[in-house]
Amino acid sequence: MLRAAVVFVTLALFTAAVFVWSTRGGPELYMARASAGPFLLLSLLAIVVGRSGAAPLLHWLLRPVVEQPRRALKIVLAAVLLTLLFVARGVLDAFLNSGDEYAYYLQAEAYAHGKLWVPAPSPTAAFELMRFVEKDGKWLSVYQPGWSMLLTAPVAFGIPVWLVNPLLGTLTTLAFYYLAKRLMRPEAAMLATVGLVTSAFFLFNFASLFNHGPGALAAVVFALCGVAFLESGDQRLALLAGAALGALGFLRALNAIILVVPFVVAVVANRKRWLGLVWLGLGGLPFAILLLGYNKLITGDPLLLVQSWLLKGSEPLGAPSASSLGETFKRLVRLLLWTSPTIFLGWPLALFAVARQKRLSFVDWLAPVTVLAFAFYGGEGGAQYGPRYYFEGWAFALITAGKAIEPLFDAGDKRAPWLAAAVLSHLAFQLGYLPPRALREHRIIVERQSLYTMVAERSLNDAVVLVLDDVGQMRPLPPRDVVRNGLAIGEQPVIYALDKNDATTQILRERFPTRRFYRYYRGELHDLLDGEGRFVSKPAGFW
Repeated sequence: MLRAAVVFVTLALFTAAVFVWSTRGGPELYMARASAGPFLLLSLLAIVVGRSGAAPLLHWLLRPVVEQPRRALKIVLAAVLLTLLFVARGVLDAFLNSGDEYAYYLQAEAYAHGKLWVPAPSPTAAFELMRFVEKDGKWLSVYQPGWSMLLTAPVAFGIPVWLVNPLLGTLTTLAFYYLAKRLMRPEAAMLATVGLVTSAFFLFNFASLFNHGPGALAAVVFALCGVAFLESGDQRLALLAGAALGALGFLRALNAIILVVPFVVAVVANRKRWLGLVWLGLGGLPFAILLLGYNKLITGDPLLLVQSWLLKGSEPLGAPSASSLGETFKRLVRLLLWTSPTIFLGWPLALFAVARQKRLSFVDWLAPVTVLAFAFYGGEGGAQYGPRYYFEGWAFALITAGKAIEPLFDAGDKRAPWLAAAVLSHLAFQLGYLPPRALREHRIIVERQSLYTMVAERSLNDAVVLVLDDVGQMRPLPPRDVVRNGLAIGEQPVIYALDKNDATTQILRERFPTRRFYRYYRGELHDLLDGEGRFVSKPAGFW
């Protein structure tokens, strides 16, 4: 047992060391290429070398779960909540790290003021954002309204929005555990839960302001109610499953369409449960009506999504292409890095093993269909913590893995040493990966805020900062994500605007005649006005 402990602690330490070594090249893509192979080899080596004492070590670690399962669950939930709060505030600095997150927040501000959109600022070209855009005089988010509506109450009452997703992550942990316990023995359910919540993939997405957090919670509740309905036939459970699926569709319509397919197949295969499809539809109907009404108010067509109206033709969704397959490969590499090589290789094996045992349920198909469906999507995803498009479906891969490791708890089973070693390898990798990943993400956050920090240190007031360049080096923040002024532009001590062209700049000077103007260029702030208020020459290399 001691030898196994040393092996897996060493794996955690080597994982951290390889991560740090792989970051010497800087960009994320280089890091992924440099680290994926060593991570895979180290994890497999740890399984082979540490298998002899792995089962006793794992049983010793699980003793509190076996003896006091309720207490163990409370400890896990408390640890998840505290960790998520720390990552959200201490690592990510409560910063809206992407254009997506900032768009959700701005839209929540609009809702808090009783508006679906606000008038576009002037000049619009100077204040263009990545995901909060103008059309027909309306300035609004490109995304579905569900997540912003959830954030409206915290925004209206002044509650920090960075608290919301950590709370939802804790609820997701609880719902996932009860789902797992319905499908496997309690010890395996706890292992599956711990295996999920210790991943950087889970922690960073639930610490962010992406809408994948509430989406994942809705997906798990849908699966939990769906499983319970198929077992009992209680139509109320089908209604609840439909409501959870409808909530997911109100957040992310494509994910809801993907996840409903395996459930419908399972219901159709059981003639005694056919009526459940009616109740499923009734449960989701209120959310469908809300979404159709929202579309009608914004686009004039209930069937035209706001994103399609604002960004017509921009969604790279269709038949598999070189682009979509290339992006799928990148997502799979990110999945390996942000979860673990062990689960990345072990999940397909687990799916095969559970199929051989004839224990597959519709839940086991939710992760595979998610991965397959997004093979038709060529979008890169921008700033993200792991392959975020998979997030709503990924938890269910741990359900399949949990079923597959149940022989661990059968006395004398010859597979127990290998399964225990695989579990410990998965956990050791995730725990070793998390600290250096957290440090890197924090450095990225600090870099991306460097312009705002620079402005604060220089105590600028009554100023306009024209943003020409990206901010940061490791994962640069593009100018259209930098010009953050809120919804009402004009009263801020410092206004950020895009450095588009002389004509736009002239309009800004006329609108803000008393303000001093600065240009952010190559990591520096350049004063653009002399003592008499005249524009000085542009910095060397400009345009």
